[in-house]
Amino acid sequence: MKNRRIIFALMTIGLLFGFQSCKTTGSLVSKLRQGVAAQEMLESNDRIDNMNAKWTFASSNIKVGGQVNCGPSSLWLNTQFLLGIETHRLYADKSLVQFIDRTQRVYVSDSLAQMSLPVGMIVNLARGILCNEIVDLSGEPLSLREAEYKFDERRRLLLSYRAPFSTVLEYTIDENGDFTEMRLIRNENELLKVVYSNFLVVDGIRFPHTLHISSKEAANADMEFLQFFESFDIVYRDVHFDTEAKSSFSIPSNYNKLDAQTLLKSIKLF
Repeated sequence: MKNRRIIFALMTIGLLFGFQSCKTTGSLVSKLRQGVAAQEMLESNDRIDNMNAKWTFASSNIKVGGQVNCGPSSLWLNTQFLLGIETHRLYADKSLVQFIDRTQRVYVSDSLAQMSLPVGMIVNLARGILCNEIVDLSGEPLSLREAEYKFDERRRLLLSYRAPFSTVLEYTIDENGDFTEMRLIRNENELLKVVYSNFLVVDGIRFPHTLHISSKEAANADMEFLQFFESFDIVYRDVHFDTEAKSSFSIPSNYNKLDAQTLLKSIKLF
């Protein structure tokens, strides 16, 4: 009888350890599967080398049309009022920023090598936003090695990337694999939120035709740029991915030059 009790006790302990091992293995499998699913969802966000589209920019203050063109590491855009008359034009890449305001007859044209502000990061971020890309601040596709990730109750993938300057980028991919939301947070304050919608297939790529951009910090007196554009929409039309990137442009000789440092400091994204 005593031997039977010892055997029964040993079997019970063995079963308990076996059950715990199964639980641990099951949890590990679940985590591994989550990692595979996260990687697949992240890779479904296509890298776009070139994008060209007509756009409508609308806020509570203005509504204008124009064109946007993105190269592998550059951004070109303009705005137009009635009759297609250009009012503003911008070009920026990793070494140069140019801006023309035809209404005020002023311009910016500066080499980024001479500037202390992280303009290259701003260009990368702006390009990523306009192209619906999940990137780090170097402009490269974000990897799971760089980001913390989890799935919420709606099976959306939430990526959190800690960037320089006390900045966090949060990306959301929905259960269909669409990158639907980006948040830029600095010192726990939400500077920008971008919500993507109206996804359509263009040249085999699912791409959002509507961007809603807002800022909870727009009321902050120091955020002059965000004050003016507290909330606005960008709507794309005639989107193409097979066009060449537009490059820098000539500056009219009779325009007055603006100080790029002062202009960019007013944005204060970093």
